[in-house]
Amino acid sequence: MWVDERPPETAIGGLRLIISHPHQVSTDAGCYLPFERSTFESIVQSFSLPLPYLKSVFEGVPYFARFNTGSALAGRSKTGFVLKTMWASGMNFALALSYDPLLGITSALLDGCLPDEVDIVLARISVAAVHVCHPLLLPTILYELVVERNIQRTSASEGEMNRIELDTGEHIYQSRVQPDLRSIDSGGSMTARVNGTATTSAFTAANISSTIIALKALVGYIESFPPPSDPARKSQWDKDGLTLIECIEYHLAICANLQLEAEQIQGRAKTQISAIYSLIAQRDSVLNLQVANSSHALADANRRDSSAMKTIAVLTILFLPGTFVAAFFAMPLLDWDAADASAVVRPRFYIYWIVTIPCTLLVIAVWMVWIRINNQLEDSGNSSTNGHAHTKSSAQHAAPKKGTSLPLWRKLLGKSKAPPEKSDHAHADEEAGLGSGRLTPRRVSSYSRKANGDGNHGSH
Repeated sequence: MWVDERPPETAIGGLRLIISHPHQVSTDAGCYLPFERSTFESIVQSFSLPLPYLKSVFEGVPYFARFNTGSALAGRSKTGFVLKTMWASGMNFALALSYDPLLGITSALLDGCLPDEVDIVLARISVAAVHVCHPLLLPTILYELVVERNIQRTSASEGEMNRIELDTGEHIYQSRVQPDLRSIDSGGSMTARVNGTATTSAFTAANISSTIIALKALVGYIESFPPPSDPARKSQWDKDGLTLIECIEYHLAICANLQLEAEQIQGRAKTQISAIYSLIAQRDSVLNLQVANSSHALADANRRDSSAMKTIAVLTILFLPGTFVAAFFAMPLLDWDAADASAVVRPRFYIYWIVTIPCTLLVIAVWMVWIRINNQLEDSGNSSTNGHAHTKSSAQHAAPKKGTSLPLWRKLLGKSKAPPEKSDHAHADEEAGLGSGRLTPRRVSSYSRKANGDGNHGSH
């Protein structure tokens, strides 16, 4: 395998790069490696990669750091770098490289590239082939791709926020259209859109901040990196370093603007959340006003019905006596054509009373039974609602005490509660006149004695 081959001593610089897809092979420890374990260990050893690279593959913490490493093949020290970008749906890179200052060769292992990202990385390396001898060219290219991805995310969040503002009508444009309150946040979709945009913008802002930290560290590493001892290579080294620094400063300026843009999107998202809640409150107020108007209309209708029923009741009361008298005198049991006044009432007139009195009593009895049944149903419903403790307490209070008799009308109406018995203190207070609002002679005398006693005490 070419990984195990030692570069020729006549080499004047170059890049050896292995690109792998994210986490292909599972290990016994539950981790995932880009290759088989033996192949991975062989690459790390042959390339003299920094050992912290293993940690960067398994963890999602972004960082960019420099390490000193040694080559088992050549026996000389090398400079290594480890790069880890923030975890995202794309451009999720984990890079480890080592630089041999004697040969000017950079050996690198790049993990986390998606299939389409591999072609992009190789194309960028081909474009910058003239600077390939500089060990920090590959980190610069990777961070350039990360910045471009953040630009795409920020633009997408900006477009979504513009659409949300148009839907809510809360924007800075003059042609402001009042939204339909009935369709505002139906099912929580509008709130979900705003929260999703704010979350994406917050993640982008964090990614941009992490990229700014790494780019500043990258500039420091380029400026402090020792140049080659060969004068011919030193001239190209200086040119490569200046080109990379210019590229990094350009991306730093873009990141600063992207950071402001992300903060602006988050502020607009907060404003839209407040606007949506305000619109929802307005919609609820309109609905409550409609309900109030409907209730008012129902109250007016009920009042009109009540007035009509009252009119009917008054007319019925007015005409009821005359109707009863006319019906009574029109009975065939009365003979108004009789010659003798004593013969007006016929002998069978008693039949009317025999039928009328029992029917009246029957109607009264049915009415009392119906009231009693209705009271029992209401008591049982209240007892089941208030719980077992309340039911037990109500039963104890509702049950009349032994030896206490109830009036017949209370039994017929379902009033099973007996009046509470008065205690000895209550009887004494009642006798003394304390149970009512008036002063009995005995109470007046007790107050008089108390006043006299106080006066005597004061005189003494």
